[in-house]
Amino acid sequence: SGYFFLGSQLRYASRGNASLNPWWPIWRTLRRLVPTMTLVIGLIFLAGKTVIPQWDAPHLTQQVTMSMLYVENWELYQQGADYNVASDEVSPLQHLWSMSVQGQFYIGAIVFALGLAYVFRGRRHLVRPVAGPILVVLTVASFAYATWEQFNNQPLNYYSTFSRSWELTLGAVLAIYG
Repeated sequence: SGYFFLGSQLRYASRGNASLNPWWPIWRTLRRLVPTMTLVIGLIFLAGKTVIPQWDAPHLTQQVTMSMLYVENWELYQQGADYNVASDEVSPLQHLWSMSVQGQFYIGAIVFALGLAYVFRGRRHLVRPVAGPILVVLTVASFAYATWEQFNNQPLNYYSTFSRSWELTLGAVLAIYG
């Protein structure tokens, strides 16, 4: 995702005629992700309400909402969900934590690329050369944070956007320098 998505956002932002309106890249991303996500979540919710009653846990409705808002990772952390524990109480939406991290990354990537395009609006050729070092610093910082949280708060480390960001920003670094 970092390689392809942020790489393409930075290439677009580098173009002299790139629009600074964030709605278009956000709309394209939503159009690609939301229909399938809505179908999957809707079917899981329906199954939880009708077919598989153990899925109709008190947190299911809250998790449906948080999954659709792409913040399920933070909801699961707040609920104390342990990804390694298999039981009847494990949410059927628990696997969507990674989609939430990815959705948060996409929004951040759009803001980052368009922010650089705005700052360098008269010199768009500088967008990628400036983005590279910033992304290297963000990658190293996120990796360091993830390493530190591994020993201090493993559940937060698992679900946190900040400890997972290096996985995506590294791809963007490779798109710039690779």
